Amino acid sequence: MMKSNTKENNTEKKRILIIGCGYIGQSLCDKLLEKNYLITTVNRSKVIKQATSSLQIDVSKPYEIDGTFDTVIYSVSAESYTKESYNNAYSLGVANTIKALKRKNQKPHFIFTSSTSVFSENKGKWVTEESAVQSNHFASQSILEGESFVKTSLLPYSIVRFSGIYGPKRDRLIQKIKEKKLKLKSKNLISNRIHKEDCVGVLLHLIQKNNDASLYIASDDNPSDYNEILVWLKNELGIKENILVEATEEKNKHMSNKKCSNKKITQDGYKFIYPSYQEGFSQILKDQMLKN
Repeated sequence: MMKSNTKENNTEKKRILIIGCGYIGQSLCDKLLEKNYLITTVNRSKVIKQATSSLQIDVSKPYEIDGTFDTVIYSVSAESYTKESYNNAYSLGVANTIKALKRKNQKPHFIFTSSTSVFSENKGKWVTEESAVQSNHFASQSILEGESFVKTSLLPYSIVRFSGIYGPKRDRLIQKIKEKKLKLKSKNLISNRIHKEDCVGVLLHLIQKNNDASLYIASDDNPSDYNEILVWLKNELGIKENILVEATEEKNKHMSNKKCSNKKITQDGYKFIYPSYQEGFSQILKDQMLKN
């Protein structure tokens, strides 16, 4: 059931448990190790060798947590876009983790990485942490169940609703434009994004702030029209030909359309590294050029 990788122990350092050490979690682990934290990671499929201690556990099933932690970051992602996968990652996994902490009488600061997809707004208006949510789809239903488990856990907590995460190795738009496989939307649709480094930055900020009963939207300063982003990327890639054609209305009907406000997290003291898609994608393109 469990495989472990354990390094030297030091009880004087702050202890962090990262559950779900993937695209964001692994980068967070690296940053925290640089800051001299003791890091334990929990993953279903792999051991994180650089961590202080690393365990292979399927959190969708009841499990035990050994050790004492100051902060727990729950950052598990669904393995596929199915009801079962979302339920395992965001509902069962959260419930099992909270139960495991309570069995050990632990009350760490619990940080849950959620999603702005739970908002019901779909007409291009602004949303804040107080805006209405929807639970009529299996994905948002599972995510909101996880949030509810955290809120009622009696643990000090922070919930972070991330918008669309992009960055190195998550540059689908760039690749699709290079392959000439993207179409413009037939109507204006607002897109919200956050660079990988800002995801890690927000989590580091919350670990250090240690706020209780807090909910944040984490998205950059510049909600932007989806078509505007595609045209900008095409131009930045130096593609002269008209490769972007208009899509049919039917393919847009399930697209999100809202403006995510980051006012609360910025007023809390966080400053975005990449405040808009221009800065974030420009850095990705520069890095790609250096590799080529």
